[in-house]
Parts: sequence; C-alpha cells; structure tokens
Amino acid sequence: MSAQANVVNNGNKINALTSQVKALTNQIANMKKGTPKLTRTKYPHERVPGLKEQYKDFKDNLLADFIYGLYHPDVVFNEHLDIKMPGHLPIPTTSFHFKDTFTIAPNGMGNFCLVWNPNFLGTSSEIANLHRPANLDPGQYNAQFSNLYWNNDETMTGNKTMVGSWNCHTFKPIKQDFGKYRLTSACIKVKYTGKVLDQSGCLAACASYFTFPRSVLLIPNSEQDIGDYDFAPSDYNLARFTDFDNIRQGQWAHTVSVVSEPDGITCVYLPTDPLSEVFVNNGTTIDAEAETYTWQNTSCQANWTPKNANLSYAICGYGIDTITSCITVETYYNYEIIVRDDQVPYFRPTVPDARLVRFKDRITNTVQSVSGSFGGITRTKDHEAPSVMSRLRGAISSAWRVAGDIAPLVMKLGKMIL
Repeated sequence: MSAQANVVNNGNKINALTSQVKALTNQIANMKKGTPKLTRTKYPHERVPGLKEQYKDFKDNLLADFIYGLYHPDVVFNEHLDIKMPGHLPIPTTSFHFKDTFTIAPNGMGNFCLVWNPNFLGTSSEIANLHRPANLDPGQYNAQFSNLYWNNDETMTGNKTMVGSWNCHTFKPIKQDFGKYRLTSACIKVKYTGKVLDQSGCLAACASYFTFPRSVLLIPNSEQDIGDYDFAPSDYNLARFTDFDNIRQGQWAHTVSVVSEPDGITCVYLPTDPLSEVFVNNGTTIDAEAETYTWQNTSCQANWTPKNANLSYAICGYGIDTITSCITVETYYNYEIIVRDDQVPYFRPTVPDARLVRFKDRITNTVQSVSGSFGGITRTKDHEAPSVMSRLRGAISSAWRVAGDIAPLVMKLGKMIL
C-alpha cells in the first residue's frame, strides 16, 4: 500500500475515533442532565458570600466558622457547632451551650432596664458548697446564680438614679458537675413581642466595664424552684442605669425604634480582657472581692464582684405603650469546660483543631479591631438579606484592593457581619 493510502486510512481511523469520543461525551452530558445534583449543607459562614473566598486569612472552613461563631452565639447554639478558643498549648475541653428566654413587663410609663454580665458559670452543688454562711447545710438548699438584673419599678422615670428595686433573673439549674470553665461567646437579644398596634417607644443599649456583682441564691428545698427574685444587691453601679442617659450616652451606645426595628437590639459578648480567656474553677470568678450576704425570710443571697475587666451590657426601654409582659429577652451562652478525671470516659473532651492555633493572633486582632471600632451592639438583623451580602462583598474587595491589610477589612467586615 502506498504512503498516500496509509495517510488516508489513518485519517479515517482518527475521524472515526473522534466521532466515538464525541458520541460518548454527548451521552455522558445527557446522563448528567437527567441526574439530580447532590446538595450539601452550607457552612454557617457561607451565608455571607465572600467571607471565606475573598478574605485571604480564611484558609479553611474551620477558621471562618470560628469567627462567625464569635459574633453569632445563637447560631452556635441552634446548629450545635463546637466552637472553642484556640490556644498555644492543647487543653482537652468539652462544650456547654445554653439558651434562656424570659419576658419583662414595662412599668406604667412604658419603662424598664436590665444589666447583663454573662461571664460566670456554676453548678448547683458547687455553689451551695462555696457560697454559703457556715451555719447553713448545703444539702437543704436549692442553689442557683444570677448574672442578669432587671428593673420595672413603677416610680422609674428614666430621668434619675434609683437604688434598689432590682430583680434577679436566675440562670438555668446546672446539675452536672465539672472542673473549670471559660466563656467562649455569648449574646443577648431584646425585642418587643406585644401587640403590633401597640408598638411604640425605643430600646437603647451600651457596654460597661464596671464591677457588677455576681449573685448566688440559696432557696430552701421546701420552696418552689428558683425564678425571679426581688432582692438583688442595692449596688450603685446598677442604680446608675435607671438614669437612661447613662445608657444612651454610654460606651458603644446604640438606640433602635420599636416601630422601625421590630426585631429589637442585640449585644454580643467578646472576651476582650485576656483574663476572660482563663479557665477558672466551677462556681468562682477571677480574684473576687469579699462576699456579702443578704437574708430575706428563709432565703440567702451572696454577692461578690470579680476584679478583672468583664464586658457587661445595660439595656433600657422607654415609651413602650403597654404594661403587659411584652419585652422578650433571649440569652445565648457557649462555654468550654474542663471535666473532672472521673468524667473523662464518657465526656470524651477534645482539643481545638491545631489549624486554629496558627491564626490565634489574627483572631485576637480581629476581636480587638471590631470592639475598638464600634463595639458589639447592633440592631437585630437578617444576615442573609441581599443588601447585607452586597455591602459585605464590596467592603472585603475594597479593603484588599486599597490596602491589602487586615485592619480596614475588619472594621468594615465586623460592622456588617455583627
């Protein structure tokens, strides 16, 4: 066979093979069209498009979820995320998550105020052992603690300071003992939930580093479960917030209208003091002042104040046109605990992922930059709204294009994502 015939024959074979490949390609494409696409559950941070892809330091989903979880403790609780603080040395810990909801009725003038200092955790048995007068038998008392005080006294006008008339709202009873704890993240949400036609007034919030008291309550077992009690300490640091100007003009102050912002106001706790990252014993705080005791009938209340700079929040409402229980307060807490040795076989504590340790300094810088720029107070908003996503993408792109640095990015990113 001539060379020319071989070339023609080879060309025909190539064309035939090409046709077969095209046929197979079309067949596979048609099969794919008829196959339903598999979907996966989105990571929480993916609700903000661009947070991972355009922020170069977010190199994996773990880091992005941690930053997201710091500013959205409610997401951590609702979606059972395991958010732990990264440390340079591995500490095996277990997560504790809590949610608490209760309502407040404003007074006849439509006013109320509350103070929230979240950084405390204690089990009932340990509280009874540690915080009681020597003459009390811990086994005869139901012990609980309070980190939230509220006031709706009928004489509270919001224009002057009032001592007393505060109520303790107690934390959920914790029966399972543990060794040590630290608070990873927390938030409080306050909103109007009364009749729509009665909507009026405003909600205001500010941050504070005053030394607010921690309170533990010892109630006889013969009485009902602990609820809200009206013998909170007559503490002047609490009393100053019955003058609402101290809230409206306070640190990171923010005010929203009940009418135009029906979802209310949100305050996010962040461990801004290095001592807030320290593990402390069950039922205690860092370097506390001496305890004081107050008796009411057969019940006992012990109060003390930690000495480090704990981040707390004060919130007030005024001009609310109803006297029913129309103010709903939601609190979310995410703790890390170190279990006792005898609990290890069934708690199975784990250390934070080693990849997070590489970014510990950047995480710290992020928290410092955000809190230093605008704090942790915002109107409660839907972070899946298209406008929020669009502005967030623009801020990230602009920050990297102009500066390529974390500082301008964080200031814009934090304000939108909070």
